[in-house]
Amino acid sequence: LNTHAKELATAINSKIAKSALAKGNFKQVFEIIGIKAEAIIQEAFSTRGFGQWKANAPYTIAMKGSDTPLIDTGELAKSIHSRAVQV
Repeated sequence: LNTHAKELATAINSKIAKSALAKGNFKQVFEIIGIKAEAIIQEAFSTRGFGQWKANAPYTIAMKGSDTPLIDTGELAKSIHSRAVQV
């Protein structure tokens, strides 16, 4: 998890984010953070929770035809989106 916090910090410290901060465009900064967070989450799905997710039970594997935790139709992974809203 520490690696992912560093990835988010790097995104925040990017030239684009720093420029947006200097201009007071906080929405753009949060969009940058959201995009990076989405990428980290998608990586979790593709790496079985960075190797931490418990394996599916044999019954679950038989029922869904896959041994991949949290992936059945792929709809959950595809539903992860961020949105920055200015209020």
